[in-house]
Amino acid sequence: MVIIADCGSTKSDWLLIHGGRDQQLENTTGFNPFFQSSDDIEKILKTPACFKG
Repeated sequence: MVIIADCGSTKSDWLLIHGGRDQQLENTTGFNPFFQSSDDIEKILKTPACFKG
C-alpha cells in the first residue's frame, strides 16, 4: 500500500493506493505540527470517525 497525503492546517486529503490500480481517496481534519504534537495527531488518526471518505 502507498499513502500520499496533502495536509494543511484546515484539511488533509489522503490517497491510498492498493496494489497499483485500486485507489481510495479519504479526507480528514488538518494538522499543524507547530500546534499539535505527534501524539495528538496519532490519536486523531486512530479515531474511527476520523476518515470521512
